[in-house]
Amino acid sequence: MARNRYFFGTSRNRRYSLFVALFGISLLSMANPGQYIADWDEPHAMIISNLKQSGKLIYPVQIYSINGERINFRHQGLLLKPGHYLIGANRATVSRNEIPGLSRDVTRPSQQPLEIDVEAGKAYYIGLKAKGSRSADWQLVNWKIEPGGRPAQ
Repeated sequence: MARNRYFFGTSRNRRYSLFVALFGISLLSMANPGQYIADWDEPHAMIISNLKQSGKLIYPVQIYSINGERINFRHQGLLLKPGHYLIGANRATVSRNEIPGLSRDVTRPSQQPLEIDVEAGKAYYIGLKAKGSRSADWQLVNWKIEPGGRPAQ
């Protein structure tokens, strides 16, 4: 018992070690989005993905990749530097009550990434467009562009 206590350290040290290990793992699991992600104080476009447009059959999504690189991004929007991107998103929940012919609620990833050119000073709204009851026909769309973000100086 004494050997284990010295091997693992005190309870306080174990908690600290666990915190450091988990923090390190979370940093390693993230891609380096620095080449794409903008800060508030530099020119950027806003990507907004958390709005539902029931009348247009567009559903919120969670962004999980940029240009094929997986990002650990839990929020429903982000700031991107101006440029050309392939944005991957998933976790769109579509209710059977809103789509005629849909037999159950569907939560599924989008098959194809959204190809988009973003300009500084604009906000881009993206979502999953549910075209009919066949989920294979659904796709990511950019359904609205409006002023937003920080324009280039």
